[in-house]
Amino acid sequence: MNMKKQMLLLGATLLVASGLFAQESKDEFKPSGKVTGVVYFNYNSQIGADENPSEFELERAYFGYNYNISKELSTKVLLDIDKDLQAVDENGNDVNLRRNAYFKNAAIFYKKDNLKVGFGIQNTFCMKYQEQIWGRRYITNALIDMNGMSTTADLGVSAEYGNDMFSFDLALFNGETYKKIQHDNAYLLSTGAAAFLLDKKITLRIVNEYVDNGVAQNLTTMFASYATDVFTLGADYNMQSNHKFNEGNDRSGFSVFGLFNINEKFTLLGRYDDLSWDAINPTNDPSEGLKYIIAGVEYKLHKSVRAALNYKSMEDKYDGAETNNFVFLNLEAKF
Repeated sequence: MNMKKQMLLLGATLLVASGLFAQESKDEFKPSGKVTGVVYFNYNSQIGADENPSEFELERAYFGYNYNISKELSTKVLLDIDKDLQAVDENGNDVNLRRNAYFKNAAIFYKKDNLKVGFGIQNTFCMKYQEQIWGRRYITNALIDMNGMSTTADLGVSAEYGNDMFSFDLALFNGETYKKIQHDNAYLLSTGAAAFLLDKKITLRIVNEYVDNGVAQNLTTMFASYATDVFTLGADYNMQSNHKFNEGNDRSGFSVFGLFNINEKFTLLGRYDDLSWDAINPTNDPSEGLKYIIAGVEYKLHKSVRAALNYKSMEDKYDGAETNNFVFLNLEAKF
């Protein structure tokens, strides 16, 4: 082989090698992360009351960081800042004068194909699909969250396996919510399954949470939804025995909602919640449940900013109960 052919062969070899190296470099994983944040504001005014109280409110703020360590490993930290609903003044009256900050997420995740495993403070599974499909936590959260029947996050270990047709999840949590430190030996076991039909237009879901702290508390939630590009309908039914570990304090209730997209900017929304329980102390608190209604319109100012003008009605379930009516302007901003 003469010198010219040798040079041509060497050049071709280098060209092929450089192409393979470039492809390997292109496919090589590079660790990356991003800062995230969500803020909920609102202005609300009670209507029909003697003084028509009103206020501007910074309801909640989330600030976090997501980091992809490798193709399979990732970590998430999320700070939750909200108002202290348990604050009282020197006379024992409820006040909301303070804000508290909590780690809502501080977890590491392993994901391989259809399996995902998490360890740390992470989102629970009980209201996962209700929250995703309703998609408007800045207006109000799920019935079981709003009424203290479950929590959106907790500390523990979880596993989830699923595809485009089904999903199964299993988790063991402290059961203290993400705002409290474990102070007993009771753990919450969560098991759930979901099915997705008609190209994911239909979602069917059932989940159970069980924890025994001397008194066994059990929560079963069933959820179904139908979603298209134009409208979404969803409903869930919930049953909880021994709420807050009070034997005989059983609760049951349902929530239904609808969304109608007028166009890319405007969405009509409505929701009705009905929750019932046994009156623990009828003399001091005769209520046997509550009814909650929301109706309004949402406007998308930007892909990261939404506003909703809505009417909210809340009524305790007992003879002679008054209905509390409010007008809200809710705002959500993401980054």
